[in-house]
Amino acid sequence: MRHEKSRTGIRYSLSFKQQVVRVIESGRFSVLEARREYGIGSNAAIYNWLRQYGSDPSYKEVVRVNMIDEKSRIQALQEENAALKEALAEISMQKIASDVHLEVALKYLSPEQKKTVFSKLSRSQHALLNRVDKKRT
Repeated sequence: MRHEKSRTGIRYSLSFKQQVVRVIESGRFSVLEARREYGIGSNAAIYNWLRQYGSDPSYKEVVRVNMIDEKSRIQALQEENAALKEALAEISMQKIASDVHLEVALKYLSPEQKKTVFSKLSRSQHALLNRVDKKRT
């Protein structure tokens, strides 16, 4: 039978967090040294405390570093995304116009003509035809 560890979280008081931040900002300890000295579980916790309680603005800002090819790739993807959105909007407008034209045309067709047209329609156009017929009756 496998023994499973129970994982318990450690909660640090506000004064403890602020003390660790002060020690690091004073230069007495590095983040790694403070972690070891105070028995803190991870560097990430300390960096979070530095962002929250520290006075050094460099811990508060996030700097994203991109390679030149990453920047151009992001720009290309943004341009492609904009073009695709524009194409989708155009196709959506064309579909709406097509549905309206079909609806108007179906109002003037005889039942025999509708059967002929009905056999050539897509599913969405079938649904539109059924809606138009229900409105007329």
